Amino acid sequence: MLSPPSSIEGPLYKLSGVSFSYGTVPALRGIDINLNAGETIAVLGANGTGKSTLLKLLNGLLFPDSGSIVFKGRKITEESLSGAYSVEFRSSVGFVFSEPDVQLFCATVYDEVAFGPLQLGFGPDEVALRTEETLELLGLTGLSDRTPHSLSSGEKKKVAIATVLVTNPAVILMDEPTLGLDPRTQRWLLGLIGVLKATGKTFILSTHDLKLVGEIADRVVLLNEANSVEHTGDTATILADTKLLFKANIIGDPAAVSTEVGATIRL
Repeated sequence: MLSPPSSIEGPLYKLSGVSFSYGTVPALRGIDINLNAGETIAVLGANGTGKSTLLKLLNGLLFPDSGSIVFKGRKITEESLSGAYSVEFRSSVGFVFSEPDVQLFCATVYDEVAFGPLQLGFGPDEVALRTEETLELLGLTGLSDRTPHSLSSGEKKKVAIATVLVTNPAVILMDEPTLGLDPRTQRWLLGLIGVLKATGKTFILSTHDLKLVGEIADRVVLLNEANSVEHTGDTATILADTKLLFKANIIGDPAAVSTEVGATIRL
């Protein structure tokens, strides 16, 4: 099921002058970035900088007020995702929300995982095969008849991830992936991301967790409190730049952060 994605020429995503507001409240201003296939990219920023909004734009849940988002050479708009291209795009890009309860709504875990491929038009046998393989992959087979909302936070997160992996997307967007997870489930999730990265999948994660960024990200897009891009660059360089992190309100005291990759805040 975890087949490698096909190669593409040029950036996977190209964002040009992207701005978005919730009514009169700006969430993103003038975003110009390229995101490449096969990378694990951390969108890093303080609360309220637009990280979640950016991921929703990349997933076509929201659309820019101005500017453009191009995915694999095709502009993503409300109109383009209302036609036949919608199935191709939704098969290619999956979104794991920060709160699993937002994502889970079916009567059983099995139904949750089967929902995506059913909506994308897979036949009954293919739906059953994908669902059973995904449940087994994530160790959820024993929970298949359970009601999702009766599960623990960690189990809910695994089910939410399963609902995305079942369609084998090339791109996986994850909003605050470790939010509310205990240490054991966090380690499990990091291990899973490592396995999926090895298949060539692209990960784009929003977070303000420096430890997570240091462990899994190839590159960082740093958002500032003006809701624009402060800096982009390789993970090691950005984590070592404590003045930059302080300016972006990621750390409170530059002296409190190690300059090594995988830095942790000493509180």
